[in-house]
Amino acid sequence: MQALADLNLREEYIYGWIFEEKNPAILNGFRAPDLEKIADMVLYFAKYNTPLTPALNKLLFYADFGHYNNYGYSISGMCYKAMERGPVPENNGGIYNYVLNTGKVSVEEIAFGENVGERFVANFSAEPDSLTEEELATMKMVSEKFKGLSAKQIIDLSNGEPAWKNKTDADNRISFDYAFELKNIESRFILPFRNR
Repeated sequence: MQALADLNLREEYIYGWIFEEKNPAILNGFRAPDLEKIADMVLYFAKYNTPLTPALNKLLFYADFGHYNNYGYSISGMCYKAMERGPVPENNGGIYNYVLNTGKVSVEEIAFGENVGERFVANFSAEPDSLTEEELATMKMVSEKFKGLSAKQIIDLSNGEPAWKNKTDADNRISFDYAFELKNIESRFILPFRNR
């Protein structure tokens, strides 16, 4: 019984350390953060796209915002910030450390001349089991949309999004209201106020 209590305290600590916004709100796509779903999202993209970290940041952004656009809530519950090289999950370093510790993915270092990048690679072929059919469909759509593009190409596309251009608060957090203005993800719904 003590081990279970210790595990619950550890998980509460991790959530408290990683996520500033823990309750469903517009900044996390009206979904409480879910580390299991986040790990499975990273696993999915690692399996099908093997992205460098900057590209992974954008793939997660497009998956969450695209899902919000089509279903009214994000997949992961993560907040995103508009950083110099495009949208990134808030506290992505802590999130990726958690995901790496699950053992679902690993990171390979890739050399680019004098620079080094990190590529996420799936550790096994299992499909993510915490994602719903709709969430998997969104993940597949995003994966296929950006497959074969370089990290720079994905960054350039994301930097053209109003969500990145119009930073929404002093901390550069991006409101999920911008999901309805995505230029690079199609909506299931044709909304009269949506910019196309």
